[in-house]
Amino acid sequence: MVNIGIVGIGFMGMTHYKAMAQVNGGQVAAIVSRDPKKRAGDWNDIQGNFGDSGGVQDLSGIRCYETLDELLADGEIDLVDICLPTNMHVETSIRALSAGKHVLLEKPIALALDDSDRIVAAAQEHQRQFMVAHVLRYFPEFRLIKQLVDDAEHGPVLAAHFKRIISRPAWWAPEDLERTGGPSIDLHIHDADFVQFLFGMPTAVSAQGYIGRGETVEYINVHYQYDGPMAISAEGGWLAQQGCPFEHGYDVYFEEATLKFNSSWGEPPQLLTKDGEVSTPSLPGEDGFVGELQEAVDAIAQGRASQEIGGQSARNSLLLCLKGIESVQTGEKVAILLMPFVRLHAMPVDGAGFDEIQYVGEADSHEEGDDELAAIVAVEMDLRQQVAQGNAQKRARRKGQHIADHRPFFRAKQFHPPKARYSHHRAQDGKADIGQCPGTRAVTGGFHHADNGVRIERLVQHNGEEYP
Repeated sequence: MVNIGIVGIGFMGMTHYKAMAQVNGGQVAAIVSRDPKKRAGDWNDIQGNFGDSGGVQDLSGIRCYETLDELLADGEIDLVDICLPTNMHVETSIRALSAGKHVLLEKPIALALDDSDRIVAAAQEHQRQFMVAHVLRYFPEFRLIKQLVDDAEHGPVLAAHFKRIISRPAWWAPEDLERTGGPSIDLHIHDADFVQFLFGMPTAVSAQGYIGRGETVEYINVHYQYDGPMAISAEGGWLAQQGCPFEHGYDVYFEEATLKFNSSWGEPPQLLTKDGEVSTPSLPGEDGFVGELQEAVDAIAQGRASQEIGGQSARNSLLLCLKGIESVQTGEKVAILLMPFVRLHAMPVDGAGFDEIQYVGEADSHEEGDDELAAIVAVEMDLRQQVAQGNAQKRARRKGQHIADHRPFFRAKQFHPPKARYSHHRAQDGKADIGQCPGTRAVTGGFHHADNGVRIERLVQHNGEEYP
């Protein structure tokens, strides 16, 4: 049984708590809330943009903590489910991972790309699962699109448009941008994430929008550029007047069918086929929140990295939102320069003076084949500072002192001359057991960069894919 501690009992924390009653193999064992009423089970004041209020909950048998520290000290908690405001995501996630807990984080992953990378790196460093709750992937009306795309029964997708509109929240003010990211992140990331879930990462985005109070992009309409003729777009924002209900939906144009849905209809999706028939397809799954929580529990119970809600994918969804905002602000198409993301296991060469460390970086070119993947990687940063820091830490420890360990992110670039090419193969069982990747594919050849005293031994992760 996977024991879960929910941090933050607002609308989303309440939603996760109720959904967990339908999840197999997991249970809510603890909650964290500063509010004594909520710790006592009085959730009547919790309201959201759908569903009922929180009501009164029987929390007997559930440990109710006031602070995160209390939860992290609970040795029975396996998974920390973080349902806090976005500006609290980074610190809370890293603290939980550092305490040896797996983490499920409510979307969006963060507000800045660097912060997203910090969380992903912390999960790898502490060998814990890090997942982000992009629930749209599990909503039955949207899961249906994924099913039809994968089955290809109606041919390829020619075009698709996604829509997500609300009225501006009465509580919102420009200073809230630093807390939520505004609608072009907090709201629109649902559809940006689903676009990359369906079609992968685009090569560029082109967006228009309305820039309102505090230079906030309050409405955004993004076109995602892919190789080939496929036309994909998504809009989102909060320009609707008060009283306008939440609305989301889509039109997906397959070669031989059209799938349409809008939540304002109050009806399920419609499938229009080339023979003129209109049908109501059966929907896969029942509840999106149950689906995402079940995936998180199963991933931990089975000791596998989640391929559907992994942290690297959530990082890329944030990247799409940030590039869309940049396009609105500049009026120009913005390239998605998604360098192959590589996690490298590095060993010190003789005399380097620092311990074995895992590095995070990017490669600027790669090759893919049926049986082989090659990445051209070289470390850009001079690691002598890291070596010096490692030596200083060792000296400080001998004196009973402490120096903060700042593990930097290394951006790797193609190395000329010479090129350092890494082709990798599946390691034998029991070898290259790194992080969450038992049986990790190993880099052959062993790159030795004498100037900075590091030998890169193994490729652990590439473009967010870990190699089980």
